[in-house]
Amino acid sequence: MKTFILQIFSFLDKSDKLNFIWFIIGLFLNGAISLLGIGSVIPLIIVLMNPNKLRQIPYIGSLSFPSQVGCCVTAMIIAFVLKNSFNFFILFQQSSFQSNLSAKIRKKLFSSYLNAEFIFHKQSNSTSLVNNVCSQIQALTNNVIVQFGTILTEFLTATIIIGTVFFIKPSIVLYLVLSIICSITGFMLIMRQQTKKFDELRAENLSIINQLATNALGGIKETKLYHKEQYFTDKFDINANLLKNMESFTLISQQSSRLILETIGVSIMLVTIYILVLSGDTAETLMLTLSIFALIAAQLLPSMNRLVNSLSRIYISAPLLNQMYVIINEIKLRQNDKVSTDIEQISFKTQFRLENISFNYGNKNILQNISLTIPYNAKIALVGKSGAGKSTLADVIMCLLQPSSGEIFIDNVKLSINNQRSWQNLFAYVPQDIFIYNSTIAQNIMCYQNYEKEAEDQILAALDFAGLSEWIKLLPDGIHTKVGEHGQFLSGGQKRRVGIARAIFQSPKILVMDEATNGLDLKTEDLIMQSILEKSITVITITHRLDLLKNYDQIYVIQDQTISASGTYIDLVKNCGFFNKNSIIK
Repeated sequence: MKTFILQIFSFLDKSDKLNFIWFIIGLFLNGAISLLGIGSVIPLIIVLMNPNKLRQIPYIGSLSFPSQVGCCVTAMIIAFVLKNSFNFFILFQQSSFQSNLSAKIRKKLFSSYLNAEFIFHKQSNSTSLVNNVCSQIQALTNNVIVQFGTILTEFLTATIIIGTVFFIKPSIVLYLVLSIICSITGFMLIMRQQTKKFDELRAENLSIINQLATNALGGIKETKLYHKEQYFTDKFDINANLLKNMESFTLISQQSSRLILETIGVSIMLVTIYILVLSGDTAETLMLTLSIFALIAAQLLPSMNRLVNSLSRIYISAPLLNQMYVIINEIKLRQNDKVSTDIEQISFKTQFRLENISFNYGNKNILQNISLTIPYNAKIALVGKSGAGKSTLADVIMCLLQPSSGEIFIDNVKLSINNQRSWQNLFAYVPQDIFIYNSTIAQNIMCYQNYEKEAEDQILAALDFAGLSEWIKLLPDGIHTKVGEHGQFLSGGQKRRVGIARAIFQSPKILVMDEATNGLDLKTEDLIMQSILEKSITVITITHRLDLLKNYDQIYVIQDQTISASGTYIDLVKNCGFFNKNSIIK
């Protein structure tokens, strides 16, 4: 429980912790006011049992029996109105605190993912990350955070009521408390062993189901073309049935607590009555005491049921809180103060060079001792077999991946954490797989910058560069046309050209293209490549289409984790076996 509370508090800032203290104070007051509801019933019981008991009280003692009962009923109504009004206030505060905590965890997790190093995302499943931010945080809210609030409320209320009644019959209250504690502890120990095992299986099955749904629906074209509907349905059914059994156990464990506690509570109360009878009190005292304990039982039994139910749900879902805590702190550790800043500005006017750059992915060497120099406005290409490390080298140049060793210099200024962001601001990138936002064409070009009318000419110019201007004119909403999820309303070639227009819109000094023109017809490809070569920018191209590189200034062949050859297109055709063989094929 200590670890659980520390993890909860790790998501709170200073103001949240202060609000939490006020929240606890409110719960204490709520517990005290709950006594008002119980206490207001006692005068009515006394009047009904022995009207003469109130004769000595000024004003009330002079009233008739019906009037005395009327006064007691009025006092009860006022007491319960005050009690429940305050309960509503506490409920509002509790809900605000829980919602705020849930929002903080969600925002912190999302921010942690966005600010994590690029290597973290290469090692992670994006579907799982999205599921954590959206679905899992909601489950965390319902099954951990809300239940934590319920535990605090019920525990403090029960403690205050029991503590007050202790002064009436200390020995009986002590017996009740010990009996309840032993019963709840025993019940929770049994449930803890079972829920831990089932929760691990439940999390595993949820992950499998999520992955199956993503694969089946995300690749719906292949699913239908290759008739894999039955395969995915069968796999889904197996895991859905396993999950059903685990969720049934969870529901049974939560609901059964009420029945078990009710049985235990009634048994304890009946034993208490027997003990009171044996104590030798008068019938009147005995009835009054029993009435008070009955009222307390009516308040405590539901409270204990909610308490145990919340504990049970927390035991089941606590690993989820731990998972979020570990993820956020792991990302924070991996960043290790490597957050880039704009302390130093980079000026790229002559050249940048890589000196002995190596990159390891786990125990695997991807790049080894890469050294090259790229002049300003040069047109450079990286070629080699698939998996040779071309894209990895581009990621290192753009500072998306940090090299294991080696250094980068821009105009003889060493690239560091202080000028990394300034260096990245010079780049635009066209990846192999163009990601299309579920938004308008304009937002896809601008990458969610705030749209301004003044930017429209720049957007249209970028679209014209990518050969999309005529198509845009045919659309009723022009650049404000929605493209659908993953660009479902665009063809493959249109998606690729939107990616090129997005890069051109950034007005980069360095353009990196990774198989950027794949899928375009030859005429469009030649036009775009010619336009790019004519721009006064530095271009780094990764491609298997070697015939596109005839006008490039320098081509680097990457083999066996390093640069095996370099030169112009003609030089490499003459002197490089790999290049000569592949260029002839093309």
